[in-house]
Amino acid sequence: MDKPVKKALLYSALVCPGIGHWMLGKKSRGAVLIAAFAALVGLFCYRLIMKMIAMYDLLMDIFVMTGEVFPDVNTINELHLSIYIENWWLIALIFAVWGFGVWDIYPRKRG
Repeated sequence: MDKPVKKALLYSALVCPGIGHWMLGKKSRGAVLIAAFAALVGLFCYRLIMKMIAMYDLLMDIFVMTGEVFPDVNTINELHLSIYIENWWLIALIFAVWGFGVWDIYPRKRG
């Protein structure tokens, strides 16, 4: 494995999938991988923020009704777990795109 391929492989594995493709001159494939990865991460962040806003509303309702200042630890734990449980498919897609980006750049013997 030559040095540019190693460098591209490291960039794809550690920074963002598609950057290694871009470095090796496969700009269209790199752009598609970068766009897919950014879209999936953006969607996950959007869903995370919407869940946090819903939790904030719930905690404010509890505060107004009971006067509790500190949120219940169990409520926060349930929110934390629900983020991963509800978005397991999105997290799997993010890792799949990342894995494909690394796998696709790795040099393989052609038969």
